[in-house]
Amino acid sequence: MRYTFLMPLAITVATLFMSTPAFTADGGLPGDHGRPGNGIPPPPQEPASQAGAKQVPAPDIAVAVSAAQAVAHECQQYALSVAVVNAAGEPILVYVGKGSSPGHGYMAVRKAYSAIVFKDSSSALKEKVTQDPKAAAQFASDPNLVAYPGGILWRRGDQVIGAVGVAGAYAGNHESLDEACAVAGLAQVNVQSK
Repeated sequence: MRYTFLMPLAITVATLFMSTPAFTADGGLPGDHGRPGNGIPPPPQEPASQAGAKQVPAPDIAVAVSAAQAVAHECQQYALSVAVVNAAGEPILVYVGKGSSPGHGYMAVRKAYSAIVFKDSSSALKEKVTQDPKAAAQFASDPNLVAYPGGILWRRGDQVIGAVGVAGAYAGNHESLDEACAVAGLAQVNVQSK
Protein backbone atom coordinates (compact mmCIF):
# COMPACT_ATOMS: atom_id res chain seq x y z
CA MET A 1 0.00 0.00 0.00
CA ARG A 2 2.79 2.36 0.89
CA TYR A 3 4.48 1.63 -2.46
CA THR A 4 1.31 2.42 -4.37
CA PHE A 5 1.57 6.05 -3.28
CA LEU A 6 5.37 6.32 -3.75
CA MET A 7 5.47 4.92 -7.28
CA PRO A 8 3.35 7.68 -8.93
CA LEU A 9 5.24 10.27 -6.90
CA ALA A 10 8.59 8.92 -8.11
CA ILE A 11 7.38 8.93 -11.71
CA THR A 12 6.17 12.52 -11.36
CA VAL A 13 9.48 13.69 -9.86
CA ALA A 14 11.48 11.87 -12.53
CA THR A 15 9.32 13.39 -15.28
CA LEU A 16 9.77 16.89 -13.88
CA PHE A 17 13.51 16.38 -13.47
CA MET A 18 13.93 15.02 -16.99
CA SER A 19 12.10 18.00 -18.44
CA THR A 20 14.47 20.52 -16.82
CA PRO A 21 16.75 22.49 -19.13
CA ALA A 22 19.71 20.39 -18.01
CA PHE A 23 18.38 17.52 -20.08
CA THR A 24 17.32 19.45 -23.13
CA ALA A 25 19.61 19.77 -26.10
CA ASP A 26 20.35 23.47 -25.65
CA GLY A 27 19.72 23.81 -21.93
CA GLY A 28 23.22 23.79 -20.45
CA LEU A 29 23.68 22.93 -16.79
CA PRO A 30 21.31 23.88 -13.96
CA GLY A 31 22.16 27.29 -12.54
CA ASP A 32 24.46 28.18 -15.42
CA HIS A 33 21.99 30.07 -17.59
CA GLY A 34 23.33 33.43 -18.62
CA ARG A 35 26.95 32.27 -18.52
CA PRO A 36 28.80 31.88 -21.80
CA GLY A 37 27.73 28.59 -23.31
CA ASN A 38 25.25 28.14 -20.45
CA GLY A 39 28.12 26.83 -18.33
CA ILE A 40 29.24 24.23 -20.83
CA PRO A 41 32.83 24.81 -21.92
CA PRO A 42 33.36 25.06 -25.66
CA PRO A 43 35.03 22.16 -27.43
CA PRO A 44 38.81 22.39 -27.60
CA GLN A 45 40.07 24.57 -30.43
CA GLU A 46 42.92 23.70 -32.70
CA PRO A 47 46.06 25.54 -31.57
CA ALA A 48 46.81 28.74 -33.41
CA SER A 49 49.25 28.41 -36.25
CA GLN A 50 52.79 28.00 -35.01
CA ALA A 51 54.08 29.87 -38.03
CA GLY A 52 56.25 32.70 -36.85
CA ALA A 53 56.25 31.48 -33.25
CA LYS A 54 59.74 31.41 -31.84
CA GLN A 55 60.77 28.03 -30.49
CA VAL A 56 62.63 28.04 -27.19
CA PRO A 57 65.85 26.05 -27.46
CA ALA A 58 65.80 22.94 -25.29
CA PRO A 59 67.50 19.58 -25.11
CA ASP A 60 65.46 16.70 -26.48
CA ILE A 61 63.56 14.92 -23.69
CA ALA A 62 65.43 11.66 -24.33
CA VAL A 63 68.73 13.52 -23.95
CA ALA A 64 67.42 15.23 -20.80
CA VAL A 65 66.58 11.81 -19.33
CA SER A 66 70.07 10.61 -20.26
CA ALA A 67 71.54 13.65 -18.51
CA ALA A 68 69.56 12.95 -15.33
CA GLN A 69 70.65 9.32 -15.42
CA ALA A 70 74.28 10.32 -15.98
CA VAL A 71 74.18 12.75 -13.05
CA ALA A 72 72.61 10.11 -10.80
CA HIS A 73 75.21 7.56 -11.91
CA GLU A 74 78.13 9.95 -11.34
CA CYS A 75 76.96 10.87 -7.83
CA GLN A 76 75.78 7.81 -6.01
CA GLN A 77 77.30 8.97 -2.70
CA TYR A 78 74.13 10.85 -1.67
CA ALA A 79 70.42 11.03 -2.49
CA LEU A 80 69.93 13.76 -5.05
CA SER A 81 67.43 15.36 -7.38
CA VAL A 82 68.09 16.57 -10.91
CA ALA A 83 66.19 19.13 -12.98
CA VAL A 84 66.58 20.05 -16.63
CA VAL A 85 65.12 23.33 -17.88
CA ASN A 86 64.91 24.79 -21.38
CA ALA A 87 66.59 28.04 -22.45
CA ALA A 88 63.68 30.02 -20.97
CA GLY A 89 64.11 28.36 -17.57
CA GLU A 90 60.97 26.23 -17.89
CA PRO A 91 61.30 22.72 -16.40
CA ILE A 92 61.24 19.88 -18.90
CA LEU A 93 62.35 17.14 -16.50
CA VAL A 94 62.57 16.75 -12.73
CA TYR A 95 64.04 13.57 -11.24
CA VAL A 96 63.74 13.01 -7.50
CA GLY A 97 66.05 10.12 -6.67
CA LYS A 98 65.39 7.38 -4.16
CA GLY A 99 65.81 8.78 -0.67
CA SER A 100 65.83 12.38 -1.86
CA SER A 101 63.34 14.93 -0.57
CA PRO A 102 60.75 16.45 -2.92
CA GLY A 103 62.14 19.80 -1.77
CA HIS A 104 65.41 18.85 -3.45
CA GLY A 105 63.56 18.54 -6.76
CA TYR A 106 62.22 22.06 -6.36
CA MET A 107 65.66 23.37 -5.36
CA ALA A 108 67.20 21.68 -8.43
CA VAL A 109 64.70 23.53 -10.65
CA ARG A 110 65.54 26.82 -8.91
CA LYS A 111 69.29 26.28 -9.39
CA ALA A 112 68.86 25.54 -13.11
CA TYR A 113 66.49 28.51 -13.50
CA SER A 114 69.01 30.79 -11.75
CA ALA A 115 71.73 29.68 -14.17
CA ILE A 116 69.46 30.55 -17.12
CA VAL A 117 68.43 33.96 -15.76
CA PHE A 118 72.00 35.09 -15.05
CA LYS A 119 73.65 33.12 -17.90
CA ASP A 120 76.18 31.70 -15.43
CA SER A 121 76.47 28.84 -12.96
CA SER A 122 74.34 29.26 -9.86
CA SER A 123 77.50 29.13 -7.71
CA ALA A 124 78.79 32.31 -9.38
CA LEU A 125 75.67 34.25 -8.43
CA LYS A 126 76.75 34.97 -4.86
CA GLU A 127 79.70 37.03 -6.06
CA LYS A 128 77.71 38.61 -8.91
CA VAL A 129 74.91 39.72 -6.58
CA THR A 130 77.31 41.28 -4.07
CA GLN A 131 79.17 43.24 -6.77
CA ASP A 132 76.39 44.33 -9.15
CA PRO A 133 73.47 46.38 -7.72
CA LYS A 134 71.29 45.62 -10.77
CA ALA A 135 71.85 41.87 -10.33
CA ALA A 136 71.16 42.24 -6.59
CA ALA A 137 67.84 43.96 -7.33
CA GLN A 138 66.86 41.27 -9.81
CA PHE A 139 67.87 38.57 -7.35
CA ALA A 140 65.84 40.17 -4.55
CA SER A 141 62.75 40.55 -6.75
CA ASP A 142 62.48 36.89 -7.83
CA PRO A 143 62.01 34.32 -5.04
CA ASN A 144 62.91 31.48 -7.41
CA LEU A 145 66.53 32.62 -7.78
CA VAL A 146 69.15 30.96 -5.58
CA ALA A 147 72.91 31.40 -5.23
CA TYR A 148 73.82 27.84 -4.24
CA PRO A 149 76.13 25.58 -6.27
CA GLY A 150 74.45 23.04 -8.52
CA GLY A 151 72.98 24.90 -11.51
CA ILE A 152 74.99 24.93 -14.73
CA LEU A 153 74.25 26.03 -18.27
CA TRP A 154 73.82 23.42 -20.99
CA ARG A 155 75.27 24.55 -24.30
CA ARG A 156 75.19 23.16 -27.78
CA GLY A 157 78.10 24.92 -29.42
CA ASP A 158 77.74 28.58 -28.48
CA GLN A 159 73.98 28.38 -27.93
CA VAL A 160 72.47 27.89 -24.47
CA ILE A 161 69.82 25.18 -24.86
CA GLY A 162 68.97 24.86 -21.18
CA ALA A 163 70.45 24.20 -17.78
CA VAL A 164 70.87 21.33 -15.35
CA GLY A 165 70.28 21.73 -11.63
CA VAL A 166 71.32 19.26 -8.94
CA ALA A 167 70.31 19.39 -5.28
CA GLY A 168 70.64 17.08 -2.32
CA ALA A 169 74.09 17.61 -0.81
CA TYR A 170 73.89 18.86 2.74
CA ALA A 171 74.79 22.43 3.55
CA GLY A 172 78.24 23.30 4.74
CA ASN A 173 81.26 22.18 2.78
CA HIS A 174 79.32 19.62 0.77
CA GLU A 175 77.28 21.98 -1.44
CA SER A 176 79.95 21.99 -4.14
CA LEU A 177 79.16 18.30 -4.70
CA ASP A 178 75.92 19.32 -6.40
CA GLU A 179 77.75 21.37 -8.99
CA ALA A 180 80.49 18.74 -9.45
CA CYS A 181 77.79 16.12 -10.08
CA ALA A 182 76.03 18.35 -12.60
CA VAL A 183 79.29 19.02 -14.46
CA ALA A 184 80.30 15.33 -14.48
CA GLY A 185 76.87 14.12 -15.61
CA LEU A 186 76.54 16.72 -18.34
CA ALA A 187 80.06 15.93 -19.55
CA GLN A 188 79.01 12.27 -19.95
CA VAL A 189 75.98 13.25 -22.05
CA ASN A 190 78.01 15.64 -24.20
CA VAL A 191 80.61 12.93 -24.83
CA GLN A 192 77.90 10.43 -25.78
CA SER A 193 76.20 12.85 -28.16
CA LYS A 194 79.36 13.59 -30.18
